[in-house]
Formats: sequence, structure tokens, C-alpha cells
Amino acid sequence: MDTNSLAGVLGVVSASATAIVLIAITNYVLASIGYMKIAKRREIKNAGLVWVPIARNWTIGAISDNYDEINGIKRRIKVFLVVFSVIKIAISIAAGSYIGMLMPYIIEYGLDLFTYDIGNTMLLIPVAFEVLGFAIACIIYKVCYVIALYKTFESTEIKKSLIFTILSTVLPFASGLFIFLSREKDSFSKNMVIEDRVEIENKEIQ
Repeated sequence: MDTNSLAGVLGVVSASATAIVLIAITNYVLASIGYMKIAKRREIKNAGLVWVPIARNWTIGAISDNYDEINGIKRRIKVFLVVFSVIKIAISIAAGSYIGMLMPYIIEYGLDLFTYDIGNTMLLIPVAFEVLGFAIACIIYKVCYVIALYKTFESTEIKKSLIFTILSTVLPFASGLFIFLSREKDSFSKNMVIEDRVEIENKEIQ
């Protein structure tokens, strides 16, 4: 590959990386504005946490839990989102540290490090457990996040909740836009739910 071709490839890679970063930042900002607006309207405490990485999971989950509680359902999605986001980071740091410790030997011996002595293959066991643990944490976190996302859309755009959730899951960068567009809408209100319950109770009494 000549110099011009290499420069062209690097230019495309650089432009693509820049575009991805800008889209990710835009998605983060739009989602944060949307979630904060929804949280404040529902009087959820510490709505501003949605701007803080990791801590934003508390606000996102609280919006979902708030909607469930009004409908008589008790969940703690916010706790699961925060706990498993922390677990993912902790496992990543642990795995990175362990691999970093092995790296000098891998650089010196290559993959032969694990063939010279069968005992050396035992060094890979912690990595395998860390990868498994990370995968499990990611799955649980993702399931809880999708539930929270669906509940948020159900409480704002009930007719579009399913399609918005599917598109946000398949196209993660679209979630921020959908949350932002839903920030001023409500498919329910606390007063409506209370009035419905009172009406049902009155009918039962009669």
C-alpha cells in the first residue's frame, strides 16, 4: 500500500471515528435532557444525576419504578441498573489489571507461554471467569435497561412504546432522540390513576 492510499484509509477511519463520537455525544445529551425533563415533571429526586455517567442509571430506573408504583407494581430497576453497571466496570478493571500483569510474559514468549508448561494454562482460568462474569452482568444490565426504556416510553408515548423500544435497542444512538421527543408527553397522570381507583372502589361499594 503506497503512502497516498494509507493516508486515505487513515482519513476515512479518522472521519468515521469522529462521526461516531459526535453521534454518541449528541445521543447522550438528548437522552439526558429528555430524562431530566420527565423526572422533574414526576417529582423524582436528583433528576440532575442523569448527566453523570453510571449515576444516570438511578434516574433512568427511577422513572420506570415511578410509573410501575403508580400502577401498583413494585420494582427496583434503578438498583439493578446501578449495581450491574458498577459490576461491569469493576470486572473490566480487574480483567485489564490481570491481563496487564501477564502482558510482559506474553510479549516475550507469545502464545508459547501457555504451551511450554501445561500449568501455565491455569493462568487463563481467571480471565475465563472474568469474561463469563462480564457477559452475565452485561445481559442482566441490558434486560433491566430495556425494561426501563419500555416503561419510560409506555408512560409517555404508549402507542409508540413498543416500536420506540425496539428501534432504541437495535439502533442505540436512536434512543436519545426518542427520549428527547417524548419529554413533554404523558400517557398517564397520577391524578387519573387515583381517580380511576376511587371510581372502581365506589362501584365495588355500590
